[in-house]
Amino acid sequence: MRHLPAILLVAGALACTGGALGGALGGMGAWPLAGCSGLTCSGCCDDEDVCQAGTDDGACGEGGGRCMACPGNQICGQSIAAGSVECAECSSSNCEGCCDVAGACRLGTEDDACGLFQCEVCPSGYFCQGRLCAPR
Repeated sequence: MRHLPAILLVAGALACTGGALGGALGGMGAWPLAGCSGLTCSGCCDDEDVCQAGTDDGACGEGGGRCMACPGNQICGQSIAAGSVECAECSSSNCEGCCDVAGACRLGTEDDACGLFQCEVCPSGYFCQGRLCAPR
C-alpha cells in the first residue's frame, strides 16, 4: 500500500499528457478538460480565460482563440469574404445597417443615420422610414 500514491501520481501524469493511459481514460491532451479553448468556446477567450461571444468590438474573435479589441473605428463582425469573425472597417459585408461618416455601424433606422450601406442624415421635414428618408 505504500506505493499506491506513487502509482496514482504516474497514472495522473500519463492522463494529463494524453499518454497511453490518458487515451484510455479519455484524455485529449489535458485531463480533466478545463479553461477556455477551442474545445469549450466557439467565441473567443478573454484575458481571464472566460469564453466571450466574440462579436463585441472590445472582445472580437472565434474558435476559442484570444479575444482582441478592435482598433479605432473598426468593428467586430462576420466577414463574408473571409468567412470568419474579425475586426474590419465598417462595410456592407459586416454591417447590417449603414456606415456613418465616422465609420461606425449604425442601425440605419434613425433620422441622423438613415439608409442601407451608407448612412445619410434626413433633411428637415423628413424622417427615416424603412431605411429611406421620407416626408413627415
